[in-house]
Amino acid sequence: MDLELAGKSVIVTGGASNIGRAITLGFAREGANITVAELDVEQQKR
Repeated sequence: MDLELAGKSVIVTGGASNIGRAITLGFAREGANITVAELDVEQQKR
């Protein structure tokens, strides 16, 4: 699916786990530039 996100920038809060991770991976597949914000240090390591 092409959502025309290639080259666009997105910020995903809580992007290291669960639904946030799935959203982050989806944006990555679309070619977006991604910034991930995560407060749970243990989740960041995965």
